Amino acid sequence: MLILNIGYAKSATTFLQKQIFPNLPGVNYIGRRYGDGLSSSAKADWVYDFVFSDDISGTNFADIINDSIADKSQANIISHEVLLRPYKTYRLLQRLKDLENHVGKIRFIVSIRNQADVILSRCVHDRALADYSIVDALDFEGVTECQWPVCSRDKQSFWKNETCTCKKAGIKFINVPFYNYLNLMCQLSSLFGEENVHFTVSENLRKNVEGEVNSLTNFLGTNNLESEVLRRLSQKTENVQRNQSLYEEVRRDYISSGKRQEVFEYFKASNRLLSETKQLDLETHGYF
Repeated sequence: MLILNIGYAKSATTFLQKQIFPNLPGVNYIGRRYGDGLSSSAKADWVYDFVFSDDISGTNFADIINDSIADKSQANIISHEVLLRPYKTYRLLQRLKDLENHVGKIRFIVSIRNQADVILSRCVHDRALADYSIVDALDFEGVTECQWPVCSRDKQSFWKNETCTCKKAGIKFINVPFYNYLNLMCQLSSLFGEENVHFTVSENLRKNVEGEVNSLTNFLGTNNLESEVLRRLSQKTENVQRNQSLYEEVRRDYISSGKRQEVFEYFKASNRLLSETKQLDLETHGYF
């Protein structure tokens, strides 16, 4: 059984990749892994090849995956945020559906975080590329979205390629509709079945890591983490801003412009439905 953790970026995916997935009992964690000296394969860089182009066949991608699967009857996890991008999202999900013909059943872990917060973090991260306002970056229509990786064949040349839509405008656009978690759930459910879609709530990982991890292991059908591992993890969930001054600058602009409230209003109805459908209690964390 193959499980894909597909993001969202800035929703504790790195924490899952570093601290949770490698420690889950009865799970073969294929990658993405972090650390000096690791091979490209261990970092799951081959995922980019599949995402970059429709020319990469499901057969070729499946061969790489199958070589990494020790036992198809156990949970084999690949975690990579690049598997979920705003550009042609549904087309990529369809290609993953085709992949089932080669690797068997695929299940999904979707990491989420309050959109008003994850979009702020996304902008702070992207502001390293250029100086612009979050007000100008937010695209509520999804028509000026960043098309990476289509605009660059090399994942390292983002923002360096003259065909990059964002570079031409001097703004790394944020496709707001892309963060509609209910819409993604419906797309995944229609292709793979709702029972094969699990949501991991970033806020719960910080405030109740044991409960969130137990929910994850129930979905995977594996044993829970040992209490000592959970105790250690609970001490590593604090989110640290790498550039506090930039974060505060963007946050002030975000709030004073009214855009944070606009993002909240944009998603609150769909978040309520998602919370009810998947029993996530998102209201506790201010999703609606």
